[in-house]
Amino acid sequence: MVKNSNLMSRFLNNKAATDDFFDKDGYGFTGDIGYYTEDGEIFFTRRMKDAIKVDNHWFGPGEIESLLESQPVIQEVQVWGEYDTNTASDKVHMGIMFAREKHDWTPEKLRELVATELPPTRRITGEIYFLDSLPHNLQDKKLRRTMKDWVKQKH
Repeated sequence: MVKNSNLMSRFLNNKAATDDFFDKDGYGFTGDIGYYTEDGEIFFTRRMKDAIKVDNHWFGPGEIESLLESQPVIQEVQVWGEYDTNTASDKVHMGIMFAREKHDWTPEKLRELVATELPPTRRITGEIYFLDSLPHNLQDKKLRRTMKDWVKQKH
C-alpha cells in the first residue's frame, strides 16, 4: 500500500472502487510489490497478483503476452499461472483472442513461438484457450486472476 502526493484521490463516480482501493487512512492498495528508499522514493519491482513462478524464477505474464500480441492476427492474450504441487512451479495457461476468425495459429505454433523467443522458464506449460472475449475491469485492465473461472464458463 502506498500514500503519496501523486496517488489519485478517488475513482470518478465509483464509490465502491474508491472504497476498495483506499483504506481509512488514505493508503491505496496498488497490487504491486516494491519498496521505499530512505529518501521516500517508491520503486515498484513487480505485480503481486500476476507474478508467475517457474523453476524458482519469477516473471510477469506481460512478457509472453507482449510477444504474442506483436503478431498481426493476434488481438489480445492473457497469461496466468496456476500452482502445480507436483512440480512446485506454476503451470502457465493462456487465453487468446484473434483479430479475425480465420488464422493459421495452432496451440503447437503458439508454444513454439514462445519457446523460440523467450528464456526457458517462460513457456506455455498449461492449457491454451481460443476465446471470443477476455475479462477486463472497469479501467480496461486485464483480469488474469479470474481467467481460471472465466474459461470454465466459456468452455
